[in-house]
Amino acid sequence: MWCLIRSLPFLLRDFVVEVDEHLQLIFLLQDIMQVIFSFEIRESDITLLEDLIYCHNELFFKLFISGRENLEMLEVEDSEAVDGDLEPPGTENVLPQASKQRKVYVTNKLHHLTHYPEMIRKFGNPVRMWCAKFEGRLKIFRQHSSVCCNFKNIPKTMARMFQLSNLKPLINSNDEVYIEHHRGETVTVSNSQYKGILRSVTDEHQVILTNSASLHGEEYRPGLFVALPSLNRLPLFGLINEVIVAGKEIFVVTAPWRNLGISERFHAYEMTPETNEQARQVVAINVRSLANFRCIAPWTAGGDEVFLSPRTVFV
Repeated sequence: MWCLIRSLPFLLRDFVVEVDEHLQLIFLLQDIMQVIFSFEIRESDITLLEDLIYCHNELFFKLFISGRENLEMLEVEDSEAVDGDLEPPGTENVLPQASKQRKVYVTNKLHHLTHYPEMIRKFGNPVRMWCAKFEGRLKIFRQHSSVCCNFKNIPKTMARMFQLSNLKPLINSNDEVYIEHHRGETVTVSNSQYKGILRSVTDEHQVILTNSASLHGEEYRPGLFVALPSLNRLPLFGLINEVIVAGKEIFVVTAPWRNLGISERFHAYEMTPETNEQARQVVAINVRSLANFRCIAPWTAGGDEVFLSPRTVFV
């Protein structure tokens, strides 16, 4: 559902030309989810969340509740048409079934939503307490259950596999970083084209030029965007051209793109390649210095336009 809400404006691009109140309701829900799923939240974000929730609920009641003659029943046309070839004899002149009616309720989720700002102030970020973290730990059981051939003592086998999967981090407990990367070309910094931008790496140090590298499960690869440090409120994004692994650090070579602001139609940042010679210089940055550790996949609207829809707010 989270992915659907973020991609819905692009899925409806051929059907919705102008932004109406119904699409604006989706945009408000996107803004609410960006704050709720953020790993770091400022006090100003909580205040913004209160305003977004109020506007969302008010617009919801305006579109679906108020102004109706019957607040509980909405008439909808019956879409189930009976094929004439399948009609039983003697029913040709029978009137079609009356239009069905569907009840519309205000769910308790709209009420629970109003308590989110208060709960965030008391207990912190909701994303650090959600059940997906526990469900993610069950991945190892799903993987081994599909290949398990022990039908006598399945719990014992699953417990053993789970313990073995957690054995490596315990053995390498002294290592602070867990990096995975694909095979790539190993060169020294002095012999590479990135000698001038890898300032924190000595010239004699060997680095690996690879197409994909992961730090604590987050994968960095060319073609994705990352949020670069920015001094103003408008985020700065860069396109990954290459990934460099230097010891226990990962560097991404990025080309900054110009942020044109929020698109009113898609409610996403509209991006274009930087044309300024001074601003479009290639930059190598440590992934630990990014404004957000997650990569951002670009969205397209059928043409050359590129849009970015971040998952969370940037602090």
